[in-house]
Amino acid sequence: MRGARLRKLVERLLADAKIKAPPVPVDQLIRSQGVEITRKRFDEETSGLIYVDPKTGHAVVGLNVGHSKTRQRFTLAHELGHFLLHKRTEGGLHVDERDFFLR
Repeated sequence: MRGARLRKLVERLLADAKIKAPPVPVDQLIRSQGVEITRKRFDEETSGLIYVDPKTGHAVVGLNVGHSKTRQRFTLAHELGHFLLHKRTEGGLHVDERDFFLR
């Protein structure tokens, strides 16, 4: 069931943004959701973060410009996933570290 829910979410997101074929402009998708992108140099371990103000719902994705363009693209997509699936309603800060899955 979760797979079907995710597929519908992605299909709707792409349709709303009028994206019909790759490559997907992830930064455009994030902005279309009202999420701000801030590019900064973080420590090497931090890939990105998302902060959603619990009072206003305003969301900001922080992206580590010290990482490769490929990694930045992945991080943007990853943070968009957090926003769409969790953070929109929860609020707060979520930080993703590069070696998270290696622990």
